[in-house]
Amino acid sequence: MRNYKGLFFLFAAVVLIQVVLGCVISMQFSSWPERGTFGDMFGAVNTLFSGLAFAGVIYAIFLQSKELELQRQELELTRNELSKSASAQAEQARLMLHTAKINAVSSKLDTYTTLMVNKRSVPGGEEVVARNHVGETLKQLEALLDEFA
Repeated sequence: MRNYKGLFFLFAAVVLIQVVLGCVISMQFSSWPERGTFGDMFGAVNTLFSGLAFAGVIYAIFLQSKELELQRQELELTRNELSKSASAQAEQARLMLHTAKINAVSSKLDTYTTLMVNKRSVPGGEEVVARNHVGETLKQLEALLDEFA
């Protein structure tokens, strides 16, 4: 409402001026033909203000069309940025998945290396030497790293 305080004041001032002007004209001229003749003197001013109002409306439409064009351009830029952001997120998700795979294989390699160093068999009841698993896991890790590069 604060933004429209000046507009309300202007509206009240115009209404007050019209009322005062009407009262002054009524008191100044006693008959309706005199009042009509006095009012007809301002016909040209009336058309001037009507023309200015019409020009103002056309100017407002012109400004609005420019604003709409700018808004369209801004929306296009926003769409492009969102598209780039989505692509970057997809790439980031792909890289995170690949990193998770590398971390999983690396953890597996650490486990097999620890078993090999401690000369124990692989869990799960298999009596396979951990050295075989270390070689296979190293190959998996190298394949993942090659795929990543």
